[in-house]
Amino acid sequence: MYVGEFKDNVKCGKGKMRLSNGKVYEGDMKNNEFNGYGKYIFDSGAFYEGEFKDGYRSGFGKYYYANGAFYEGEWKDDRKNGHGKEVSARGDVKVGIWINDNFVREDDITTDDSSDGVLNKIKSMFRKK
Repeated sequence: MYVGEFKDNVKCGKGKMRLSNGKVYEGDMKNNEFNGYGKYIFDSGAFYEGEFKDGYRSGFGKYYYANGAFYEGEWKDDRKNGHGKEVSARGDVKVGIWINDNFVREDDITTDDSSDGVLNKIKSMFRKK
């Protein structure tokens, strides 16, 4: 079920969609796809908040696992791709490069002495002008 804006009978603009599998999307739509900024809630309780392109997580976003862990960083085609930071439920931290959801290497691109510097740099790349 979709509640939101349409243009020429196509989902376009802000909207909220409850999918038949129990998942929920709320955010920007374009050409019947998730496009722009939105929040996608999984039936497990996990959720993603960030950028979408053509129905996929793409750009900058944060994924919260149901167990309290999270990943914040770059996404492409629904997978962690690029720079990011992952914090496990126990508090273990990985900062570096992901390719197709796999952590491949540490890469400190911080502009200051904290691990949050990487996130500030990533966020600045995606800020709208």
